[in-house]
Amino acid sequence: MGRPSQCFGRWPLSKRNMTERSQRKTESFSVPHSPITHPSTRFPAHLSFQLKVVPFQPKLSEEPLPRVSDADVLSMNDGKAIEILLVEDNAGDARLAREAIREAKVRNNLTWVPDGVEALAFLKKEGKYAGSNRPDLILMDLNLPRKDGRELLADIKSDEALRRIPVVVLTTSQADDDIQMAYHLHANCYISKPVDLDHFLKVIKSIEDFWLTIVKLPSE
Repeated sequence: MGRPSQCFGRWPLSKRNMTERSQRKTESFSVPHSPITHPSTRFPAHLSFQLKVVPFQPKLSEEPLPRVSDADVLSMNDGKAIEILLVEDNAGDARLAREAIREAKVRNNLTWVPDGVEALAFLKKEGKYAGSNRPDLILMDLNLPRKDGRELLADIKSDEALRRIPVVVLTTSQADDDIQMAYHLHANCYISKPVDLDHFLKVIKSIEDFWLTIVKLPSE
């Protein structure tokens, strides 16, 4: 019998023992890091398993979304008719805008004036406009006769009694100078007027959907 090994007082491994230990090492594997295992976890080869990944599929309701009723739309501005002043020198555009807004769910009264002088007289209730109602919303062009739209906008926003009325600039001009000037004069919105009829009507409809339905307009 040979002498004991000096390595930690153990007997030297035989060739057979070394082969068996090597086989046991090859029959195990490391599990990759995952949310449900630790990287150091080891499983014997005879324990096999499969991970089945099931994608999350939220259950969608088949019930239709509730529709906003006419009563709900009217209540957004306390159910009262909204007064709109349209300042537009083009009679054709004014007629189209009036017809499009007339079909709105929200009750409204639209008054059309063709130039800046008439618009200011209406707003200040002067002359033939002495009995006019204060508008809740102003739609105006920039290129107006007699009194330019830029000058009219400046007059409105510098007047303590008128400055809170929202003003939507609706004009064919797409010049950066006009856009910057309009917002500098505190216009509430600047919209380029399309030359195409269908697009023009869509723009009017979008004004109706936002300003007459969603926005809570200021009172006097």
